[in-house]
Amino acid sequence: MALQDNFHLPKSQNELPELKSEFADLNEKGTFVNNVITISTKAMTDADQFYNQFMYPNANAEYIVAIDGFLHLLKTTADDPNF
Repeated sequence: MALQDNFHLPKSQNELPELKSEFADLNEKGTFVNNVITISTKAMTDADQFYNQFMYPNANAEYIVAIDGFLHLLKTTADDPNF
């Protein structure tokens, strides 16, 4: 992930699918949104666990994955009334 390269963080346990903005139909978009939400939420939960264990570099890596996923979802669904 590009954001992590700049911070020299450990590798994240969670990895987002390739982010895209063009979809064949609403089912494909819905599946993509569901996958990104699931992975981002798991990354946020993992980050909180790392933070509580004082493993701050690992927590930061997971928070970056989670935030990146949530921000991409905002961009992907911003102009779509179905979401």
